Amino acid sequence: MTNTPIEIELADAFSALPEVPSLPVLCLLSESAAELEPGLPIWEKGKALQRVHGFEMIPPRSELESAAGLWFFIRQSILDAKP
Repeated sequence: MTNTPIEIELADAFSALPEVPSLPVLCLLSESAAELEPGLPIWEKGKALQRVHGFEMIPPRSELESAAGLWFFIRQSILDAKP
């Protein structure tokens, strides 16, 4: 069975754990980020990452900024769990 392009992108992101994942992964995460509690600081973290990495990595759209913030917390949890 062949993996779809987004499955490959996700596998790459969870394997390499980049500070900012690819745009397709951000787009996928944006759907989940929209469902989270409004008080979580994901948008603020995404904006901070955007200032570091630029608009090419995190386009200036609030849902993608939130997705980048969500990825930050997912990534940090994975890194914290590693021995």
